[in-house]
Amino acid sequence: MTVPTMDVGLATVLPGATRFNFENNVNPTYRGRVVVGDNDIRLAFIKDLDSKQLANELLAAALATAAGLPIPRPYLGFVPDGDLSLSAAPASADGSGRYVFVSVDAQTPAIWQCYDRADPTAYEDACRRLGVWPKTGLMYGFDSWIANTDRHQGNLLFEGDNVYLIDHGHAFAGPTWTVADLDPSKIFSNKLRDWLTPYIPKDQRDQKLAEAMSVCSLANDNSLTEAGAASNFGQFLDASEGSALVSFLKDRGQHLKPIVADALQTSVGAA
Repeated sequence: MTVPTMDVGLATVLPGATRFNFENNVNPTYRGRVVVGDNDIRLAFIKDLDSKQLANELLAAALATAAGLPIPRPYLGFVPDGDLSLSAAPASADGSGRYVFVSVDAQTPAIWQCYDRADPTAYEDACRRLGVWPKTGLMYGFDSWIANTDRHQGNLLFEGDNVYLIDHGHAFAGPTWTVADLDPSKIFSNKLRDWLTPYIPKDQRDQKLAEAMSVCSLANDNSLTEAGAASNFGQFLDASEGSALVSFLKDRGQHLKPIVADALQTSVGAA
């Protein structure tokens, strides 16, 4: 199969996955093997999500890939009926199984695992390390664009000098968003502002803002149509919700600069 730039991919979850608990994760998560393509077996995390959060994860994964942000390889996973105890995952039309979000195990720690939380110096060093990551500005732009309300320290993974972004079920205004919530000009809660921005030197924030604005290149009909087709997110939403979400992303590009400036606590005129 030819894999498009934003293709999320399809995977079948194999029997034997076990429950994975980290930082009291809100949604039931499993770790196990999945098979993709021509019998390619990979170790992955499997998330039991309701339809709205599954759609969020799928679309955000396609857009993050298109934006050039590193994420563990994502898949729309299928769990045959009876192979795994699931509570929220939407059922297939024929009732033969359920759909889950699958993310290949990057086998690298979350930022929270990289320092002793009782040691303020270690925490500050980790934040400063993230602040100088070459794609930090792009991450601010991406999270601001998709209205990601949950970028805490557990949703970023360190791998050497690289960083992976994970967990986007709370994007697009939150896990239970409605069409009425999708205001393209609204400044939604951005946790990066609270815990990371203070560790980015003020004289570097203007450059981060300029870098953030590159995500606006995706706020157009062609890119969003491609992302929708690649991610299959629309099958888990009502038609009106899917249309509203695409319109939100397209229109939000026009309002993004002051939204990102607020997250970075810098001037709109800086970039």
